Formats: sequence, structure tokens, C-alpha cells
Amino acid sequence: MSKHRLGPSVFVLAAALLLALPFSPGCASGPTRDHERRRGPMHHYRLGVMYYEQGQVQKALGELERSIRLDDQIPRVHFYRGYVLWNLARYPEAAESFRNAIRINPLFLDARLYLATCLEQLGKPDEALRELDAAIAVPGIANIEQARVNKALILERQGRLDEAVLELRRAVATRPRYHRAHFEMARLLEEQGRYEDALAALDAAAPGYADDAGYHLLRGDVLFRLMRTDQAASEFRRVLELAPGSEAAERAQEMLRVIG
Repeated sequence: MSKHRLGPSVFVLAAALLLALPFSPGCASGPTRDHERRRGPMHHYRLGVMYYEQGQVQKALGELERSIRLDDQIPRVHFYRGYVLWNLARYPEAAESFRNAIRINPLFLDARLYLATCLEQLGKPDEALRELDAAIAVPGIANIEQARVNKALILERQGRLDEAVLELRRAVATRPRYHRAHFEMARLLEEQGRYEDALAALDAAAPGYADDAGYHLLRGDVLFRLMRTDQAASEFRRVLELAPGSEAAERAQEMLRVIG
């Protein structure tokens, strides 16, 4: 049975941490401790974000660490330092930063999600699952269904498909229009050979995936399995329109040849 994945993983990135105020990069050169104190921790945080977006990773880390030296109780600074380290695959250090953010703000869902990815990368999937369970159990966290989707994906990688599907059902029970959870559920149901259920999940996911080649490829495969070949062919042709020359397009073309 076929497996289809969307491109990026499900994790909430640091878009909300973009610079809020303009500033000059020249003021970051060789700051003294006195200058650091006058400028304040958020000045160095903003410089760190700017440097990272410019690809100057070491300068970014230096500014974030200056910010923490001045005030180690700002969760977003610990989170962003963890995010930079996470992108460098320095998972032990990233995990420490995410834990610091959670210690200061237990409702910081992004930090909990990234911490779980660190733990899985470090070969500790059970600990990652416990971290996500802990997040789900905290009262007052917004968008907790994201933790359920991440948990489902870890369970899938462990081969625990029934548990993964159950977690996704819990996610959409909390947020019925969470299209990504419906799509991931459809993918797992297709893998299990539960094609009618997979098609229902794809129908629920459709508003969020109108122009997604992976979605249409999966839908075409499910319709083909259900012997609805005309509809399947239409989905495969849509893949060719959306992603010509891609692996998805090659698969769609192959399936169109099979349908004839």
C-alpha cells in the first residue's frame, strides 16, 4: 500500500517571533557588559532573530545568550535559542533551552512540541510521547490538537497505527476543521486498507488541500482501490497539473497508464 507525506513536518515554527521593531545591525558589534545592560535583553533577542534570518548563526546564538545573561526569565528567548540549536541538530542543547522555556511558561506549546522532537531524535520516543501527554494534560493550552497530531506521527513511526488513528480522531473531535489531522488520518487509514474510512477523512480534509499534489495523489489511490477509476483518473490528472516533473507526478502518470 502506498504512503504519501506532505513536505514539512507538523511543527509550529517561530514565525510569531519575527522582529517587531526596526533596528540597525551596526549596534551589535562588540557590545560591552555596560552596553548590554543599557540596551536590555529584548534588544539582544531581536538582534539574535535578525542575525539568524541573515544566516549568521553564531552571531545569533551570541546575541541570544547575551539576552539570557541579562534576564533568564523570558521564555521566548530560551525558545528561539532552542529553535536555532534544533535547526543545527544540536538536540541535547536545544532540549535544554526548550525545557527552560517550559519551566518559565508551562503553557508554551511550541516549546513542548519541539522538545518532543528533540527527544525522538535522541532515540527516546517513549520520553517524547510522555512529554506530549504532559502537554495535553496541562489545562489552558491553546491548540492542543497539534500535540495530538505530533503524538500520532511518533506512534506511526513505532508501528502503532491503531493508537495513532485514535489520537488523530481525538484531535479532530477537539477541532473538527483541523484539516491536517484529517489528512494524516486518511493516510494511515489507507495504509491499513480501510479505504472507505480514508475517503471520508479525505473529504473532511479537502478544504485545506485544494492545491496539494500529495493530497490528490492519495485521494486518487484510495478511489482506485475502491474501483472508482474515473474519479481516480481525475485526481491523478490534477497531480500532473499541480506538480509536473515531481515524484508525485511520476506516480500519477504510472497510475493513469494502469487505468488506461
